Amino acid sequence: MSQGMRVDTSRFTLKTLRVKREVMKIAPQLVMEAANELHKLANKNLSGPGYGTHSGPLGGLVAGRGPMTGKMPVPRITGTLAGSLQIKPLSPFCWTVFADQKRAPYAVYVYYGTKYVQPRKFIPVDIQRPKALAKWNTVIKLIIRSAGG
Repeated sequence: MSQGMRVDTSRFTLKTLRVKREVMKIAPQLVMEAANELHKLANKNLSGPGYGTHSGPLGGLVAGRGPMTGKMPVPRITGTLAGSLQIKPLSPFCWTVFADQKRAPYAVYVYYGTKYVQPRKFIPVDIQRPKALAKWNTVIKLIIRSAGG
């Protein structure tokens, strides 16, 4: 008579459920922190030097222009673009940072550039994403270790 092998996954299943429950508790806070950091960095990128105004050739006031190099921080004339930055929760697990198109309809041209002006991606998603994922990685490892066996 052959001896059967018993497979018991109950401890693994219970630990997985504990980890999932803890991650669901902490995830909204981590997402909100990442969105707030992204919003803060975007504001910093839009706080470049102001160029003010000067008299035009016909005597009227003309907004000053700075270099259109595509570098950060983005030069500002009126601060409308910086004032248009919004942060909004779509759900507890999803937030968005964007420039309000009603206040600054030209934001898309600053962000992606035109054939005359270099793009200035003032919302640094590509820089912030790895930082947020590294923080998530650390937090989830701590949760797994504390969930026990």
